[in-house]
Amino acid sequence: MAAVPADLPAPCRCPHCGAVLDGASAVNDAGDFAAPSFGDISVCFACGGLVVFDTEMRLDKLAPALLMRLGADERAGLLAVQRAVRLMRAEEDH
Repeated sequence: MAAVPADLPAPCRCPHCGAVLDGASAVNDAGDFAAPSFGDISVCFACGGLVVFDTEMRLDKLAPALLMRLGADERAGLLAVQRAVRLMRAEEDH
């Protein structure tokens, strides 16, 4: 486990908003940071877009079908993070 959010191998762009992202993190059940890997789902911190890491650690839009295949708790957690990011960005704009 990484002690801090992980640097990505190379900066990548969010497929939703085009923001350049250079780091990502996940938090495991023990509360430790973990570096993302192929197939991991995340939320763009710039726009709240749902994304998934491809084999080259670039970001693709998360397909709605994949979102629906997640367990209810995992999906609810992901959507809660998305709402929080979007709320934070909306407050920054005012």
